Amino acid sequence: MVRVRVLQACLYCSALTVVWMCVSLQASVPPTWTFGHPQEVRDVAVSSEAGLVATACYDTRARLWDLESGRLRATLEGHSGRVLAVDFSPDGRIVATGSSDRTARVWEVQSGQLLHLLEGHQGDIVALAFSPDGALLASACADRSVRLWDAGSGALIRELIGHAWVVAGVAFSPAGDVLATGSWDRTIRLWDVGTGELLQTMIGHENFVRGVAFSADGTMIASSSWDGTVRLWERASGREVLVLLGHAGAVFSIAFAPRSDVLASSSVDGTIRLWSTSTGEQVSHLQQSQARVMSLAFSSDGAWLVSGGYDHAAHVWSTLSLDLDLGLAQWETVLVDDFTDLTRGWYVHEDELAHWEHERGIYRIAVRRPQTIVWSRLPGAVSHSDVSVEATLRAIGWGEMGLMIRFVDRDNFVLFTVRPDGHYRLQVRSEGAWRSMSEWNEIPDYAQGEPVEMRVTARGPAISLHVDGKLLETTHVSSPDGGEVSLCVASLGEPSFAVEFTRLIVRVPIDP
Repeated sequence: MVRVRVLQACLYCSALTVVWMCVSLQASVPPTWTFGHPQEVRDVAVSSEAGLVATACYDTRARLWDLESGRLRATLEGHSGRVLAVDFSPDGRIVATGSSDRTARVWEVQSGQLLHLLEGHQGDIVALAFSPDGALLASACADRSVRLWDAGSGALIRELIGHAWVVAGVAFSPAGDVLATGSWDRTIRLWDVGTGELLQTMIGHENFVRGVAFSADGTMIASSSWDGTVRLWERASGREVLVLLGHAGAVFSIAFAPRSDVLASSSVDGTIRLWSTSTGEQVSHLQQSQARVMSLAFSSDGAWLVSGGYDHAAHVWSTLSLDLDLGLAQWETVLVDDFTDLTRGWYVHEDELAHWEHERGIYRIAVRRPQTIVWSRLPGAVSHSDVSVEATLRAIGWGEMGLMIRFVDRDNFVLFTVRPDGHYRLQVRSEGAWRSMSEWNEIPDYAQGEPVEMRVTARGPAISLHVDGKLLETTHVSSPDGGEVSLCVASLGEPSFAVEFTRLIVRVPIDP
């Protein structure tokens, strides 16, 4: 990756704005799912709570897709014009759509039933946002207005007037007390949700403002524009603090990752770029297609990134595949073991297949027969579907060493192993049959003879593999759905292979 650091004077504040322009040489990462549509996809939303992705399409329909299986769950029909906006309520029970037919509609997710028809706007409804408590729905319109609706009854609460052109973006603060709007009049405005009072106007973009978003802590506001930039603003003062350059055209959509400083942006140039808002550095880059990428959304748990665009498709990435581990630091650590506690409860035994022993600081598994897999399940026998397991281990002899997750029984589990010569593979055993997901791929810059740090992380169907801090790959595994974690050793063509485990960390997601 090549980075050029530019210092540029900000026209609207006395401070200097640090701008990073990044040219990424990273290869494109394939999405976990791609949902095809008959026409352009104008907006997307994702609900971890409902396990669904919603898409707004120019064919007058919105669609709901299952996040785990990738299947179409429902088609919402009723609009007479292009569907331009979509958003889920925080609890995932209702979904709202906005259209060029000048109406917004509120639907029950489970049944697909229309709950409310919201009328009154005099132009295309181009953006929607639910308040964090789900009580309000904000609609942004080409008629230069924003309307606040009671999400439960469909009643209009108030209208916000002040922009001089199309209002293209809308977002609630995390506390729900402030509403941010972005307009083609090149401004971002902040409004008091309770009173409708205009609190602040932010000026700096040189072309239409397309999107707005609040950071997770509510202290920063991001905006995207047809001027090709993403700008970050200090909410309290309205001061512009950072300009992000790198897209080769208009920037349409932006989204903050939850519990993280990562911001995603999409553009007419067909790319998605992910930035650290702490440093301004580009941390990842996706080439979705040559068609413009119109919309982005993160799931509330940070596990998924969804995009939609002019390639007639919506794409779903596991954030694990982007090597971001979004929210992984916020996962609950349920086990840390350096193997110094001899009373921890590890399996210690000896039979004709293997020898398991626990010394202070080392847990050793030695295999006695060729072509044999042996394992030691973690004390406690706890089952996990989503889990991250990290272990430091060292091989003595020749064989496979690794980690087993989603262990149901000897005929159902997922196995990630490494050979001492620096090759790895991922296998799934399901209903007694083996399925190879990756077969002896080379590990870059592998140090033979040294202890190796392995990590396998499973989130839904996405499983990522790391060795010594480097992402090897992310793949899609549909089964088994959950199970225990085990340490695993396998002899290949000869017996007397041993592995010493010296460190183990297990993490599981915290519900958002």
